[in-house]
Amino acid sequence: MEAGKMRMFFLVTAMLLVILEPVIASKAGVALVNNLLDNYPKYYVRPVSDEESAIVVKHRMTPIQLIDMDEKNQVVILKTWLAQEWTDDYLFWNPALYSGIKQIQIPITNIWQPDTVLYGSVTSNFQRHFDTDAIINHNGTVTALQPAVIEATCSIDATLFPFDEQRCVFKFASWSYHGGLIDYEVDPTSNIDRFTQNGEWEVLEMPVEKRTEKYVCCPELFPDVTYTIHLRRRSMFYIVNIILPSFLASILISVGFYLPSDSGERVSLCVISILSQFVFLTVISDYMPPTAEVVPYLQRYFFVTIGLAVLSAFVMAYTLSMHFPGPVCPEVPRHIKVVSFRFLADWLARACALNPTVSQNRGDFMMRVKRFL
Repeated sequence: MEAGKMRMFFLVTAMLLVILEPVIASKAGVALVNNLLDNYPKYYVRPVSDEESAIVVKHRMTPIQLIDMDEKNQVVILKTWLAQEWTDDYLFWNPALYSGIKQIQIPITNIWQPDTVLYGSVTSNFQRHFDTDAIINHNGTVTALQPAVIEATCSIDATLFPFDEQRCVFKFASWSYHGGLIDYEVDPTSNIDRFTQNGEWEVLEMPVEKRTEKYVCCPELFPDVTYTIHLRRRSMFYIVNIILPSFLASILISVGFYLPSDSGERVSLCVISILSQFVFLTVISDYMPPTAEVVPYLQRYFFVTIGLAVLSAFVMAYTLSMHFPGPVCPEVPRHIKVVSFRFLADWLARACALNPTVSQNRGDFMMRVKRFL
């Protein structure tokens, strides 16, 4: 009987501890936050005990999705997860005094945070800080996880379009603090593993490096963390819908030479091929940035194809004019006689010399040609 009462006593005690532990921890968390924020500087100055020391900020960017690549304005819109980590000398505590609490989350607007900005951003609002909750450890380490949609410039080189590769550079640095006040480090965990596949672009790699640069405003050096996203265009759409149809349309130009002159469709077929090339050139121009620095190879191909089609139209018109001379049949010009019966005839005679039947009549044929000239 006594053993049963003891077991019941311990069971009730354990249940009370389980129920009351969150309440005790919650009260300790409230007391901890109040204690930290009450003793925090009113004005958000750099949280360092030594003014000569620099705050080291570890920066990380994880690209999630490529929302848009505006090639006309050369702007890339990217959804990312940003992360920053630094040490705040005003946010230390002893976990033993607060029920063993080693980590808390508080709004980041209540503490100091580095004014890290994206150089090259094209957004209308100049955003230095993000309104998220910061993760604070008992040793003063502050981690800020900040989802963001960034819009930045990206220089587009369309020379090899649609088989081109682009490199978009994203540089993050402090806007106000030089390297003696804030120093940046590269977080080695930056990766592209969570990137959502895009139908037009493929992400190949994202190298990260730390740089220092000197600006005209200040004599000090400003460190930054630079991410270079290497993109490759998926060209299958352009091959199937533009390049292959335009190539097939250009073949029609040569088909026109096999049509008989009496059909009356030779020039019409050539004109249709020329117009189709203009249509494809207009369509492809909508996908390329309007720049005067380079002319893409694909546009050069269309220019050459259109030029050959126009030349073919002139040749067809000239041959038709010779085939249908009209009521008055003028004499064949001498230069055509020379080209046709002296050079072409001799070449054909040499080409047919392998045939014994043709070669024995070669002398008679050449004598007739000279008599005609």
